[in-house]
Amino acid sequence: MAEQLDLFQAAGAEPARGLPAGAAAPAHRSHPPAPDQADRDLVTDALGTTLFVEAGAGSGKTSALVGRVVNLVLSGVPVGSIAAITFTEKAAAELRHRVRERLHEAAT
Repeated sequence: MAEQLDLFQAAGAEPARGLPAGAAAPAHRSHPPAPDQADRDLVTDALGTTLFVEAGAGSGKTSALVGRVVNLVLSGVPVGSIAAITFTEKAAAELRHRVRERLHEAAT
């Protein structure tokens, strides 16, 4: 069963469930953590669960999904067994490009 997350919610909203309190942000972030950082981390790090990510335009869905796909591949999941579904072909092309770019970076 997929868990639906209300990601990228308004400031002051209650933090996500399932992550340890005070979990450190990944080192690649250079800006302060978002108010919903726990939800964002859940997308990239909770690899053992199926998620449905729903958020507004420009909120970071593609970045979160790229992080999740890359983490799945790096953890040993065959890329052919990962389903990442987007709304448009343009979004799918952008996702594919970013995943390839990040995997290339991880390999070098």
